[in-house]
Amino acid sequence: SPLNDLLLRYARTHTTVTPQRVAQAFGLGAAVAEGALAELAGDGSLVDLGAAGWMEPAVLTRVRRRSLDRARAAVAPVPPAALQRLVLERAGLDEPGGGVDALAEALAALEGVWLPAGLWESVVLPARVVDYRPAMLDELIASGEVVWQARPVGDAASRSGAARVRSGAEDVPAPGEIAFFPTDSALAPVAGEAIALGEPEAAAGRETGVTEEELWRLVREGAATGRSFEPVRRALVPAAGTRTAPPSRRVRSRRGRRLMMGMPRAGEVTVAGRLSSVVASTSWVRLSSASAGDEERAIAEVESLLDRYGVVCRDLALTFGGAGGLGPLMPVLRRMEETGVVLRGSFIEGLGPAQFAERESVERLRSLTPGPGGAAETPVVLDLKDPACLVGRGVPWPEPVLPAGLGESAGGHGEETSGPPVRRQGASVVVLGGAPVLYASENLKVLISYTSAREELERALTALAADRQAMFARQGAAAVRRRTVVESLNGVTALAPAVSDLLREAGFVRDPRGMRLAGGPSGATWR
Repeated sequence: SPLNDLLLRYARTHTTVTPQRVAQAFGLGAAVAEGALAELAGDGSLVDLGAAGWMEPAVLTRVRRRSLDRARAAVAPVPPAALQRLVLERAGLDEPGGGVDALAEALAALEGVWLPAGLWESVVLPARVVDYRPAMLDELIASGEVVWQARPVGDAASRSGAARVRSGAEDVPAPGEIAFFPTDSALAPVAGEAIALGEPEAAAGRETGVTEEELWRLVREGAATGRSFEPVRRALVPAAGTRTAPPSRRVRSRRGRRLMMGMPRAGEVTVAGRLSSVVASTSWVRLSSASAGDEERAIAEVESLLDRYGVVCRDLALTFGGAGGLGPLMPVLRRMEETGVVLRGSFIEGLGPAQFAERESVERLRSLTPGPGGAAETPVVLDLKDPACLVGRGVPWPEPVLPAGLGESAGGHGEETSGPPVRRQGASVVVLGGAPVLYASENLKVLISYTSAREELERALTALAADRQAMFARQGAAAVRRRTVVESLNGVTALAPAVSDLLREAGFVRDPRGMRLAGGPSGATWR
């Protein structure tokens, strides 16, 4: 009608339209104006905003876009160290908890994170649960609250046996990487029927049991899982009695070449025996892919990243997210932004313009912006492969520097001095106030300082020594064979008087090669 056309032209040049404004502009009765606006809303020409009135769709789009642009511009980016502090806080690494409940929270936060199989119980879980014991994890798995899944590191690795426990030895191949999932997660694989092992040939139409080799292949490929984590632990333990090939020699005894040649030596366990021990340690079920659709999986992945890191961006999605990085998540993130669930902007310096975060996370990042270092800050020791460690993947490595009086830094970063430290398993970084202050190679042979404050370096060294001693205490007798001798600090020999005095204060003792980590909690000497 002519009246509706007139009101529609009016709505295209104004923001919100109400019956009172229309009645005043055109000399109409309020009831007539309200009826015409309701009719336009009914055919989709206007959007009903409830008590606020009505708005023309194109106008609503422009208002929403300008509001989002204004909100993005209003947020000043914070240093990357603030993000590292937020991640440590959410992971519970600043104040680790205890008990099965703390383990359950840690596994829920690490939902769908793929890590090397040996890293979970040696580094990741003990760092988050102070009294962690393997039985706690088995309890959650057996109760059906958590499911674990393996995958090979790569096709070539799985075919060549690169994932074997001990390189060059005939042994049971260990799983490459493992992820844990709460069983109610959209990302979790679905546990199916139990796997029968070693059944004889069955009648036609009935499935026969699988062999131990077939079962273990299914496990490593992610098509089966166990009702405990004990099989993975057994596969990760090097086989007793494994031997490297003897050196070539021209004179060799003829004794033992015939009847005894194929017999295992005393104390040795055959590969078949090892596999039987691994497979028999629990019951098994088949796994199938999650039934969730692509959109549901994307929503679950976005929520998981927001829970762990507070911010979703390209770098974090590529490093810690699923296949495809940020691209598959963008449709979900855009809808979440339009509905006000998340904000978009440059919240963290250096992570690009496409960053998404909940409003509470943005406020927390602002409050965690580091100021001058103080005694209240507690150093945190992180394995470089821990998913909570953002150093080198969001938090840049600073330039190496030594406090005054310790000598002149040799420059460079890693052991090769050709770039940032190599992200090897076992290498650590000590974080203070969200910023890296000390790097340590796996065996502590090389240390690199990133602070010019002697007091910060002393606290970082003390925290590093305590962390390694706690790790050795968990490993027991196997840790005695570990060599933990510091040979250099920023290229300066550890035997230099100023450096050796600094290391001695942190608990190291003099060694012919450098400074050795001295006494463990029980008074043992670690070599």
